[in-house]
Amino acid sequence: MLDIPFLTPKFTITSLSPKSGFPSNGIIPIMRSKTILPAILIISLAFLSACNSQAVELQATSEALRAEASQVAEIPTATAISDPTDTPEPTDIPEPTPTPTPTLEPTFTPLPPTDTPPTQPAVTEEVLPIPEWARVYFTQPNLLNDPEIISGTPIEALIDLIDSSTVSIHVASAQFNLPEVAKALIAAQERGVEVQWVTDDEQGLLADEKPENGQFALMQDAGIEVRDDQRAGVMDNAFWVFDRRFVWTGSLNPTLNAVFGNNNNAILIESQNLAVIYEREFAELWEGEFGVNSVSTANLQTTSENGSAIQVMFAPEDGVGSLLATLLSEAETSIRFMAFSFTHDEMGAAVIERAEFGLDVMGIFEERGSTSELSELPKMFCNKLNVRVDGNPNTLNHKVIIIDEQILITGSFNFTGNADQNNDANLIIIDNAELAAIYLKEFEARWSESLEPNPDEILCEQG
Repeated sequence: MLDIPFLTPKFTITSLSPKSGFPSNGIIPIMRSKTILPAILIISLAFLSACNSQAVELQATSEALRAEASQVAEIPTATAISDPTDTPEPTDIPEPTPTPTPTLEPTFTPLPPTDTPPTQPAVTEEVLPIPEWARVYFTQPNLLNDPEIISGTPIEALIDLIDSSTVSIHVASAQFNLPEVAKALIAAQERGVEVQWVTDDEQGLLADEKPENGQFALMQDAGIEVRDDQRAGVMDNAFWVFDRRFVWTGSLNPTLNAVFGNNNNAILIESQNLAVIYEREFAELWEGEFGVNSVSTANLQTTSENGSAIQVMFAPEDGVGSLLATLLSEAETSIRFMAFSFTHDEMGAAVIERAEFGLDVMGIFEERGSTSELSELPKMFCNKLNVRVDGNPNTLNHKVIIIDEQILITGSFNFTGNADQNNDANLIIIDNAELAAIYLKEFEARWSESLEPNPDEILCEQG
């Protein structure tokens, strides 16, 4: 059980009764409350991994990759919020170029209280149950938007994890400009924790040269190795693995805009089995296996926590878009989605078909680019689906789907052809009604501030 303090929002912990047994083929089907998702999901996963049926052991991390840490440099406070990639993806979608781990018991210590109370407004949230093996965090830019105060934000929890790590911290995240996180990582490196980071070339190391950034350079000066993808596609992952036991993933990049200006989510899961899955992917990225050069291991990317089936998918090698289209097409009662960018035709067609079949479908699009020719919003709007654009003057950066109030889908994977065919991204599918309910509450909050699409910007064909 995670032993860290709850941050905003707060939830009550409830245990789930474990279910015994794993399928002999190593693939755990995502379960619904009363039904099993269609066999096509298992078939699709088996097809993706037909050439990879043998277990791939997690690659050992080389101790020689760490340079000896130097003195901690003074980290300047950023003076401006800059997040260069929180904009819709380009409209032209490029064609893609044809072990067991030891049990660790890190101790989580709450952040010490400060003498001066925070000036940000207090946030009260309805208490919802949550599995004991998970934590969920949402940014709240309408309330927690002062970059000088991290209390109550997801970054407070992230720094607590960094400070509590004793063995390793492996990060795959495209963007970074938070000084306090850099300080925590340098301190971890100095006390002997292995810290490694994979980023994007343009959005990561090149962007780090801007005056308001520079955190990657400070970490490198302290002996932390940072590698980038050195390719045209985007290394668009956003996951962290702590001590080969805790996985942090979602849409949140550790940047000022992402935390204090945009709507983002992060989920923390305690699971050594899940950590093995993400460590395997991190090892591939660390060795330069990006994009279509990465081999799918989808048959090794399922696990279960207390009876809740979990499936992890990585783009572009795992055919994520088609899998999501299949899951959407098999929805039985409802679909909710929040999308930074949604241009994937197969997924869009599945949503429209389910709505026409009579399901309760609602969706929120990031406003910028939502009425473009490639966006799925105009098609849904013209087919009378209940869709809106977000009301955040900055960015709605969620990539979330909730199916039948039971299946939660989140991660860094945008619902686009670029993400599906070219970019490195991840998503996690969890069969758990409690987690789904927490994300549904976030959907309702964003829906309450969303806006109707402007019909003057949408041309519907007359039928």
